[in-house]
Amino acid sequence: MNVAVKYSVESYIKHRRKGEAITREQIISHVSASEPAVDQAISRMARAQKLTRITAGVYVRPTESRFGELPPSIPSIIKSLEKKHGAVIVPAGAKAVNELGISTQLPMQLSYVSNKRITPFFVGKKLLTFEYKKALPEKVSHKVALLYSVISYLGQAESLENMAKLNSAYKQLTQSQQRQFESMTSGKLKWMHRLFKEEENGSVSQIRR
Repeated sequence: MNVAVKYSVESYIKHRRKGEAITREQIISHVSASEPAVDQAISRMARAQKLTRITAGVYVRPTESRFGELPPSIPSIIKSLEKKHGAVIVPAGAKAVNELGISTQLPMQLSYVSNKRITPFFVGKKLLTFEYKKALPEKVSHKVALLYSVISYLGQAESLENMAKLNSAYKQLTQSQQRQFESMTSGKLKWMHRLFKEEENGSVSQIRR
């Protein structure tokens, strides 16, 4: 085991906040050594319980309390997954609707939508699931992706019932983001785009036809 590599990896990890997720790629980019050597150092730290593996290529510096190891930060894990996969990940289902203030319902599970395929995994006893959405482009804005996630979950009928808040979220998008949403919602998803166009024209009821 290369002592210099071991020291470099441990030093980098120790300067990360406890509970914050770290990707294998982040560690490699900050350590001047071969990937196999860095991987070996990471494995040694994991065996020594100085680093906790969350899923393939994602780790966390554990936070200890008198009751044991505390769960890592979920937002931090999501950010790390975005860096690892070059993805955009936003909440799905009840969590997405909650973030737009349409509902106060709390989600029973941690579900997300993404523009990349990501394998589900457990964080403690919580299962994180990721639904791949082909409609989300490579460089989709988080705000656009969240609005799309909410409308997809609500469906056409419930979206019409919540037009005031949906329209408020749409108007907060930049013109570029609105154009991105329009380009995404074509074909079978045309009704999503029409939600806001019909709202502008004062004829939302036309969408029901």
